[in-house]
Amino acid sequence: EKGYTCQSWAEQFPHQHARTHANFPDAGLGGHNHCRNPDGEMSPYCFTTDPVMRWDYCDVGSPNLKGCEEEDDDDDDDDDDDDD
Repeated sequence: EKGYTCQSWAEQFPHQHARTHANFPDAGLGGHNHCRNPDGEMSPYCFTTDPVMRWDYCDVGSPNLKGCEEEDDDDDDDDDDDDD
């Protein structure tokens, strides 16, 4: 929330932690630094790359209650290349 850069979940520097893919295999942790909530905090968070600020909550906005929509692929009919 305060503008810190998130540390990758796969890294242990500058902050060591136990929130790893091995410990939370269904939490979406891995080789990225996107905000997650693997252990049920009040909001998604991340460890920061700032040596003084261990972690911070993330402002990820409200969940999209509508869900994901499929793209309309009707315009992609040219996938069948008929070399005339």
